[in-house]
Amino acid sequence: MWDNPRAINTLALVLTLVALSILLTAGVTYAVRSPRFAVRTVTVAGSLKNVNPQFVESIIRTEFRGTYFTLNLERSRAAIARAPWVKSATVRRQWPRSLEVRITEHDALARWNNSELMSIEGVVFNGTSTQLLPQLIGPAGTEKEVFEKYKLATQALARINHSIASMTLSPSFALSAQLTGGIILEFGHEQFEARLARLIEHSAQIASRTPVAVLRYDMRYGKGIAVAFADTGYTTAAPTKNTKTANGTSR
Repeated sequence: MWDNPRAINTLALVLTLVALSILLTAGVTYAVRSPRFAVRTVTVAGSLKNVNPQFVESIIRTEFRGTYFTLNLERSRAAIARAPWVKSATVRRQWPRSLEVRITEHDALARWNNSELMSIEGVVFNGTSTQLLPQLIGPAGTEKEVFEKYKLATQALARINHSIASMTLSPSFALSAQLTGGIILEFGHEQFEARLARLIEHSAQIASRTPVAVLRYDMRYGKGIAVAFADTGYTTAAPTKNTKTANGTSR
């Protein structure tokens, strides 16, 4: 081999390329880890009304470890996305030593189970709010069901100038609601849309024909509505005092 110039030249070339490759790798490794490429500035973009900037800043200080090249963007993004009120977050590099964090907030629709909030998309999220929001209550896993029924009821009740203060799905899955004026609505376990339509059709007529305020509409009847009145002295042809009902069995 040593008396073969071509083989010697080839070996020398290979060794040279290997050496250059090692030097290049070492140089790149040093460069990407060098303090010269440490992230210097982080810009938070987005119209933030409820996300706490100090909380986001604390996440940035904790999670944004590494240089411009070595920072784990997905881990940093996921950490920010878990912050209260954050609907989505993106993290992008901006040459040479900056990052842009863009945050989109949830739009709150209601409170959920006294401990969380629900967005206009029906997503339950962490956060606190001073807004006057309706209260939605239900067993774990029923968020979507309560959300959909709340939307239907809100749209229907708006036609008779009523709005919902709270809606509850009980542990036995019976649905009820309270209007902002205090009136209680009992929907029961089934036929929600039909019972809601019956209420919309007859409630204004019922209220207009009675001299006292209504306390409760009970739609858990096959062919009518039971009505409880505020004045205990007011009586009608009904199965119990101060209650008016159509024939049927409550369910």
